[in-house]
Amino acid sequence: MSRDTATKQLRPPSFAHQVLTLGPGESACRTKPIDQTLTIARIPEEMPALRQQLRNAVTPAVARAKEATGNVYSIEVGDVQMPSGMLYAVAVVTRTND
Repeated sequence: MSRDTATKQLRPPSFAHQVLTLGPGESACRTKPIDQTLTIARIPEEMPALRQQLRNAVTPAVARAKEATGNVYSIEVGDVQMPSGMLYAVAVVTRTND
């Protein structure tokens, strides 16, 4: 790939842009992989802080979208374990009205 081609490729939209352009009922999510060296016993101790970090990371994008559009958004934070065994903290932002 030439240098010119590489510079012309589009970057994916920012999370803030994804939230801003959500349609009614649509969602955008951010995920954070959980450290695989974390022991099972430590997960209940560590997860609340990790979920809060993720909530804090998405809140500014939601606040800007609310201000710009007047729409209502919800933030839900949880965790999910994949079949591979990987554990993720997940924040889902949903536009709840039109």
